[in-house]
Amino acid sequence: MLIKYNNLTRQHSHCGNHWGDQQGSISFFLILFMGVAIMAAIWFFKPEPTLRPKLEAKPPVVDVMLARPDQYRAVVVSQGTVAPKRQINLVSEVAGRIVEVSPKFEAGRFFKKGEVLLRLDDRDYRNAVAIADTQIVVAERDLALEQGEARQAKRVWRDLGTKTANSLSLREPQLNAAKAGLRSAQAERNRALLNVERTSISVPFDGRVELKSVALGEFVSTGTVLATVYDSQIVEVRLPLNNQQLALTGFIPGEEITTQQLGGEPKVVLSATIGDKTYDWQATNARMDASIDSTTRFYHLTAEIKNPFDKKSFDQPLLVGLFVSANIQGRVYEDVIRLPKKALLNNNQVFVAEADNILSLRDVRVIDREQNTVVVESAIEAGERIVVSDPRVLKEGLQVNTNELRELAGDKTDQRANLTKNALSFDSTAKSSKN
Repeated sequence: MLIKYNNLTRQHSHCGNHWGDQQGSISFFLILFMGVAIMAAIWFFKPEPTLRPKLEAKPPVVDVMLARPDQYRAVVVSQGTVAPKRQINLVSEVAGRIVEVSPKFEAGRFFKKGEVLLRLDDRDYRNAVAIADTQIVVAERDLALEQGEARQAKRVWRDLGTKTANSLSLREPQLNAAKAGLRSAQAERNRALLNVERTSISVPFDGRVELKSVALGEFVSTGTVLATVYDSQIVEVRLPLNNQQLALTGFIPGEEITTQQLGGEPKVVLSATIGDKTYDWQATNARMDASIDSTTRFYHLTAEIKNPFDKKSFDQPLLVGLFVSANIQGRVYEDVIRLPKKALLNNNQVFVAEADNILSLRDVRVIDREQNTVVVESAIEAGERIVVSDPRVLKEGLQVNTNELRELAGDKTDQRANLTKNALSFDSTAKSSKN
């Protein structure tokens, strides 16, 4: 019984495994069929591709401006420090104690020509004058005696009937010595008087005290520096110029500046900010240095300003030591063109849009540079269209479309604005100087 039961059990298990294998095969084929059906459906219902029309390349648009050759007056900007044209150390020519000091003998005070600033004790020198007077009296007496002796000797030789006599017999050497003694006594008196004058110390020009070195009661010896003073009637500023700036001015190093070079007097306007205000000063004269600075290799233009402390001429005194900027009116250029800096290619070429809007390169020569613009010389004719867009993305022969600009982009510090401002400053300052 047990054997039969086991056999039945094994037969039943075998039949179950066979049915499971058949069921797995059916599932696999069902999944495969569904996947193929889905792929077929995707392929059958996929959208047809549509071809986009081919786009034609459009010419780039560039900004252009019409060439307007015009006259250009160069203005060179430089800087320098105001310095006195004449400055000296006031030195004592005699020794003595300072017994009197002028109220104007203070740093920053003004004084007039010949005004006594210091006075030394002159009693010793006046005593020397008295002694010299005595020596003159003695010398005059000796001379009178010798003259009498000489006349007596001549009479003696005449009475003896001798026509010739030596100079010693006629007392000529003694007479000459007496005359020399009188001259020496007179010279000694003049020197004593001069020393008395030197005890009163003054300056031979109108000036200003920059620095004082002595005070009342101090003893000074010959050669002692009493103060540093300078001429208050004229100051000057040395303005360095490089080669490009020198060319713009039209000045010739080593030669005097003439009106023929500039078509008029050289115009230099100095300016500086003091406090919260900016002041201008018109130079009255200008000259070029005779040599080149061996250290910087710069040329130097020296501008002179007369009466720098005159309130009638200037609103603000031009102080010594003040650092100033200078606008120097230079030469006039004819038929030059102003362009934005960005229009330059390789620093010496620009693009021009021809009549058929094809780009061509033109050579230019840069005359002057400003903050955002340049001034160039070129054979470009008036009315031609100059490309002012970035030339680095362009090439010669390229077809373009153009956008004409009526004027340059605003440049608040460009040379034309400065030139207009300076011209007004030149004219107004010149009128005030004449008045």
